[in-house]
This record gives sequence, C-alpha cells and structure tokens, in this order.
Amino acid sequence: FIKNLFADTRKCGRFAASFVPFHEPNLLLITSDQETEVFLHHGRQDRYSVILGGRTRETDPARLLKSVAAALNDLGVSYIELLVDAYSPELQAQALNARFLPSAYFPAYRKVGEKRWDYIVFSRSFEMLDFRNVRIMSTYRGFLKEYLNLWQTLYISQAFQDQGEHAPRR
Repeated sequence: FIKNLFADTRKCGRFAASFVPFHEPNLLLITSDQETEVFLHHGRQDRYSVILGGRTRETDPARLLKSVAAALNDLGVSYIELLVDAYSPELQAQALNARFLPSAYFPAYRKVGEKRWDYIVFSRSFEMLDFRNVRIMSTYRGFLKEYLNLWQTLYISQAFQDQGEHAPRR
C-alpha cells in the first residue's frame, strides 16, 4: 500500500525534488489532521531509516525533520538518513537546524536532463559515536575531525545549553 501510494504521489509531481535510489518506502508517518505525510524506508532489524519524501503545509522544514526524528526515535530507530541536493543551501541549513549532520558527498549522483547533480547525505544518530577501535585513514581525518566538531556543537554543547536554560535557579 505504502509503495503504491508513494508511486502514485510521485506521478502527480509532488516529489519531483525527491531522490533516493536504493530504498523503497515501507513506513508512512501521517499527522492526525492528515496534512502531513512522510514516506520512509525503515529497517527494523538494523534500526535504520531513510526519509524518502513527503507532503506538508508546514513552512519550517527543520521543525518537520525534528518531528520525524522524534517519531522515529520513539519507534526505536537509531540512525536516520536524508539526501539533500548539494545546490540547495537553504535545505542544507534546515537539515543542520534539525540536528542532521552532513555525512557523505556524492558528486554527479543524479542525472537531470543532460546535467548531473551532486547530493549530500545528512544523517542523525541517536547513539553515541565510538571510534576507539577504528583505524582512520589519513585521507579521511580532516572530514572526520569536522564531523566530530559538528557533533560536539549540535549534540554535546547544545545539551549543556538546554540544561542550563531549564535548570532551577538558586
């Protein structure tokens, strides 16, 4: 049902900007007023999800992504991915605002007409990162260092700021 609904919705041109080549939807999140639908691929065994597309009247994409992340976290998902067009800095900023981190860059990933578009994979994890037993190739050290800086900023530092704002005053 979900796969067919997704295909029908795409035929109507609703998800023209959506591009996820390796996954099919098997989960649909719908708000109680039915104004928002988000199609996802959900791997129950590995607790992994990919946001494939959706429709909404919500004007703040970060708020929508945060809501989807919260719903998936409640379902026990530990890792979420989202593909974002590399030429849409406003969407990239919204993904960052929703605490999704850039995890991979794919040059020429999608063919649109005669041109190829680049994409960025944004991810959000609900698990702590542990690199103690990982051998890091020198080629990737810079990327990993920046990723961990973003992780620190969006998760660790933010958590302490949030606690400080809500902590009882003495």
